Amino acid sequence: MTLLQADVVASNLRRIMDVRFLSHAQLGKKSGVSAKTIGNILRPDPLVSGSTIGNIEKVARALNIEPWVLLIPGIPDELLLTDDLSRVVMCYLQTTDKGREALDRVCEMIQEK
Repeated sequence: MTLLQADVVASNLRRIMDVRFLSHAQLGKKSGVSAKTIGNILRPDPLVSGSTIGNIEKVARALNIEPWVLLIPGIPDELLLTDDLSRVVMCYLQTTDKGREALDRVCEMIQEK
């Protein structure tokens, strides 16, 4: 994971922890990752490990979110703190090619506005 990606994960994780009033110790206990490692994830340092994919996945699962959501820079709170984004992605993946093309056109129209 690059330092930029680790910064994004740290920022998103910190926002979730703040909203849910979770301490390092509480999240560590819930995820099976040590409180020290949670701290390392929240303070990315290229010389200190902690932001491994396995640890990120354990933390995300403990928070009931998909791990990839933590990697989205600038994600709005309403998407970060719910499973709405995951549901949209799953629906997109399960639809037909024709359905995806229609959704892509809608997204393009929205982005043009």
